[in-house]
Amino acid sequence: MCADELVVHTECEETVLVVRLEGELVWPAARGLSTRVQECLPAGRAATVIDLSGVRFLDSSGVAALLALYRSLAEAQAVVAFARPTPLIERLLAIVGLHDHLPLYDTLEAARRAAGSPAP
Repeated sequence: MCADELVVHTECEETVLVVRLEGELVWPAARGLSTRVQECLPAGRAATVIDLSGVRFLDSSGVAALLALYRSLAEAQAVVAFARPTPLIERLLAIVGLHDHLPLYDTLEAARRAAGSPAP
């Protein structure tokens, strides 16, 4: 995986889509993240958990991509929860003022519950 490559893994569970991001969420890898995730949503899927544990770094375009992803899923009436941000990512989100605006959870299980799915 190249430094600027972002890998998007998806796992469909009964009532939730878990999206695991891996790599650096920087330009140009951040471009089109919202579209890439929405293409993975099965019909009728209304709950999405974005696992941030594999994100090593994000820049301003990565912050914008997370915000666009949140907004696009919310507009599609999806329940969205972000899980397991690393301390670095959590700090960066706090610096830009998104820490209190995005639904962030320390564990994947807590994010699943918040999105309406029981933990496996």
